[in-house]
Amino acid sequence: MSELYKKGDVIGGKFEVLGTLGKGGFGVVYLTRERGHRDPCALKSFRDEFLADGKVREAFKKEALLWVNLGEHPFILSARWVEVFSGRLFVQMDYVAPDSEGRTSLADHLAKGNRALDPDQTLEWGIQFCFGLEHASAHGVKCHRDINPRNILITQERTLKIADFGLAAAAELAWRSMGSQGQSLVTGGAEQGFGLSLLKTDGRCWCGTPGYIPPEVYRHGSADICSDIYSFGLVLWQMSTGSNSPPFLVPYRGDIEGFLRGVYRQQLTCRLPPVPEPLCRIVERCVKPDPTERYQHFGELRGDLARIFRDRTGIPVQVPEVGEPSALFWGKKGGSLLGLGRYEDAIGCLDKVLAIDPRDATAWGNKGVALAALGRLEMRLGATTGPWRLIPNRRRFGATRAMLLMDPAVARRRLPATIRLWLWIRHPRLLGTTRV
Repeated sequence: MSELYKKGDVIGGKFEVLGTLGKGGFGVVYLTRERGHRDPCALKSFRDEFLADGKVREAFKKEALLWVNLGEHPFILSARWVEVFSGRLFVQMDYVAPDSEGRTSLADHLAKGNRALDPDQTLEWGIQFCFGLEHASAHGVKCHRDINPRNILITQERTLKIADFGLAAAAELAWRSMGSQGQSLVTGGAEQGFGLSLLKTDGRCWCGTPGYIPPEVYRHGSADICSDIYSFGLVLWQMSTGSNSPPFLVPYRGDIEGFLRGVYRQQLTCRLPPVPEPLCRIVERCVKPDPTERYQHFGELRGDLARIFRDRTGIPVQVPEVGEPSALFWGKKGGSLLGLGRYEDAIGCLDKVLAIDPRDATAWGNKGVALAALGRLEMRLGATTGPWRLIPNRRRFGATRAMLLMDPAVARRRLPATIRLWLWIRHPRLLGTTRV
């Protein structure tokens, strides 16, 4: 996919493009800075073809909002905002800066190391990964569907962050809705590593990263937590051996169906290449061909990893503290829902902001816009609505009215100067002032 924006462009009037972080068959990730903010952020876009169908657009929105709903967790890359600009869907994510060697992902660590990672570091990252997936499962994510080293980011502080929740499932739905014309769309390759690909095998259209697809997903496409555990077992094998590719591979000569079939046969019939201690038995259990013989949830896997880590280091594993969602989280989620036209859900989130901070002007403003879109703002304002009918473009001034309903004194301080002047000229009493 080609880049639609270049350095210096502004997306949606609010995100200045600083560069491109990556691009593939599904979209482009831009490095941006939101106007009025100091820190950069990542902005992921998607191919137009995937969003042409209304049902598919809703599926992408739903999956992206599930990611946003995970909130702030120490081992998950936070998705902050979902919005549509010029008909194109964008997801705003936290930006992970490269370390001193230019590495941002686990794939980078494996590619540049050419040797096994430190066993204690492997255990620590494995435990962090499990905590992240446990949190996601508790917040409505059935399974990730695309676990591989590229979707596992490593911060400069050597903290693991899991990315791209739910996007594989949405891409698969898009692929099917497009009629799956033509052949498979394969991203990457055997040498540099495959990326998430659109696959067409035996008349079935599905989605996955070649080399990391569990055998049951290859057979019939259904995925669950045990499928995620299989894929993560392959990643644990790579960390333990230092390999930049998963253990079950066959030569790839451009025939993706033959490649996937060969990998599947190896998964079922070949013994896992040796894994050094202390992770040998854990990895072997993760990649059992029969899902019922694997770990059944990430808490169970984490328990075994934590025991080994404690025995080796003497350090007990602490459950990460995940506080209640902040007003910032609810505000951004409410803003996302507002931008996507889900006004009732937006109001619910914005009410949570106002329960935390009753004087949050942005939340009141967005709530006013949502109420106006639902035709309920006049009803909420009751007897005070008369003069508001004189305000031009009433939906645009939902923020103004909501703030005045909240507290005229706050409105006098926070309303834009042009609106204050207009109100002072036309309706000074609404601001609690009189003209001389």
